[in-house]
Amino acid sequence: MAATTLTDKSFLKTPLGHVVLVAVGFSFLFLIFFSPVIFTGRLLAPGGGRLGDGLLYHVTFFLSNKTLWDPLLANGFPMVADPQVMAWYPPALLLSQIPGAWNVFVVSAYVMASCFAYGYAFSITRSRFAAVIAGAFHDGDRAGIPYRKPFAREPRGEEL
Repeated sequence: MAATTLTDKSFLKTPLGHVVLVAVGFSFLFLIFFSPVIFTGRLLAPGGGRLGDGLLYHVTFFLSNKTLWDPLLANGFPMVADPQVMAWYPPALLLSQIPGAWNVFVVSAYVMASCFAYGYAFSITRSRFAAVIAGAFHDGDRAGIPYRKPFAREPRGEEL
């Protein structure tokens, strides 16, 4: 029996092939969606570029040397107990070991959310089309393909 490859049509009909196709498809979708930031060398930062938690806590701990205890905060602070530094989050543990993988880490959250929404919708409907729609549009402006709500506006400078 010959080994199956990713290009083999019979592989794509197996459950593993289905999972791989979904993961690659949503990865490609979000790579295209975030390409204006990713391919210009900038960081994807939650908070819309404002100085928020994404820049103050997440990026700094993600890119720094990992430490269990921070002696610079008051009399010391257990960094592994701070949920904002995501010390125990498996994707952060893995991807923080790779230099320059912050954008991959941010995009992975969107890809995983879409894949899980796809899997949930597929398990209920057994329709790949319905599952793709669920995966792409599952949460509107927080994950998936963002959209603009009617009458939504950006906060003005004095409201920040």
